[in-house]
Amino acid sequence: MRSVCAAGLSTIFAFVLLGGFSPRSAWSQTSPVAGAEKLPPDVNPNSLSRMPRAKRSDFTAEDDLKAFDHIMGMEPRFSAQTGAIGGTLTRIQLPTVAVMYRDLLAEMRAKSGIDPKYLELTIIVASRESRNATEWVGHAKNVPPNIVEIVRDNKSVAGLDQKEAALIRFGREQARDPKVSSKTFADMERLFGRRGTLAITLINSYYSASAMLFRTYDQQLDPGVPYPFASK
Repeated sequence: MRSVCAAGLSTIFAFVLLGGFSPRSAWSQTSPVAGAEKLPPDVNPNSLSRMPRAKRSDFTAEDDLKAFDHIMGMEPRFSAQTGAIGGTLTRIQLPTVAVMYRDLLAEMRAKSGIDPKYLELTIIVASRESRNATEWVGHAKNVPPNIVEIVRDNKSVAGLDQKEAALIRFGREQARDPKVSSKTFADMERLFGRRGTLAITLINSYYSASAMLFRTYDQQLDPGVPYPFASK
């Protein structure tokens, strides 16, 4: 059953990125209030989101309780009582679904065969193109500052190594263009292989889908963290 659900999630991610949703057009309209002293009235101060923090007592079904406990044991920050909740703790209102999302992302990363440094670059490109400030803040620190600047400020990829340049062009074209160009696609398959290119696409779509989640629930950044993108 879980494999069927995971396959369904993969299809949703691909739809979000490649056909059913345009991150660039949607996120160009507004940006988060990030770091504002006064939160919007419908944002919970303990989650910095329209979604309140979930409590174990919110659930009664055995599979939900088991999934809730599993997630809470994953990272110390998940059991904190303040701060931005992010994607997993938003999805945890559907605990078994939240676990599937985490498992699916872990599986895509593990089976991609891609060097982690390129996966981190994939994530910040997807986050930049979808205006996903929450994930950008979490992952930009894992990428060299000169490349972060190129991605953040929409600069030329000239001078980067061919894999870095291809990944940035690939993510930009996925978000901005009706389709990825034949040249960029051929470069990706040459440099990362068929499985790698698919995994990168699915990871990109995962973070683009998370941006939709944060937009819906008006996820704010933690106090003192500035909104990272100059353009809306």
